[in-house]
Amino acid sequence: MTIPDDEEPGSLMYFGSRAVVYGYQTPIQQSDEGLYFVKIDGITLGDEKFPYYNKQILIDSGTSHTLLHPDILDPLLYKLRRLVQPIHSPGVFELCFNATAKDVRNLPTMTFHFDGADVELIKETTYMEFEDNLWCFVFVRSTNDLSLFGNMQMRDFWIGYDLENKIVSFQPAICAHF
Repeated sequence: MTIPDDEEPGSLMYFGSRAVVYGYQTPIQQSDEGLYFVKIDGITLGDEKFPYYNKQILIDSGTSHTLLHPDILDPLLYKLRRLVQPIHSPGVFELCFNATAKDVRNLPTMTFHFDGADVELIKETTYMEFEDNLWCFVFVRSTNDLSLFGNMQMRDFWIGYDLENKIVSFQPAICAHF
């Protein structure tokens, strides 16, 4: 079953036998509260990998932006602040800067390294333009011990939850074409 949106491109939801997603797979665990999380081994920003040992991140398609624990977010912000000229950040984003779209295309790509699955984000889910030439790094500081992988960073991926086999799959896709 597919739920189409005739107004504009969006996401599709498949059920039953069409819900199988192939791609990068990582073990998924469920907390006592019913939340799903995976192990995160690190994040690569450009050519620099930031390893994380014994860290977990919730997979939450109901939350817009990814929330990162300060131990994870701070090294990323430090690296990016060396590459751009930070300006006052509107709202919850800690790093905003003036840049053209071409400048942003030249910024480092970000890859989440889950246990067995390397999920490379597209630039549009790492940096977002809020006004003409005002861009922000769209990850938010977590105010508790949790990190959470939100739905904005899931864009242009088919995400498959196989709860029976305790696996979540990430398959790159250009969702606007479906």
